[in-house]
Amino acid sequence: MHNAAQIMALSALDAFTTPQIIEDARAEFIKNKGNHTYKAAIPSNVEAPKPLNV
Repeated sequence: MHNAAQIMALSALDAFTTPQIIEDARAEFIKNKGNHTYKAAIPSNVEAPKPLNV
């Protein structure tokens, strides 16, 4: 578990200190996404439920 956290932290550090990593990741994301656009499964006219304990 500690190793996974360390790897994730060091990967984030690399991403913050090397802008090319972010640029490459974004380019790959856009290439893989293609023309697909996100469409929410919940209609826009549906409101979130109100909490019961308010």
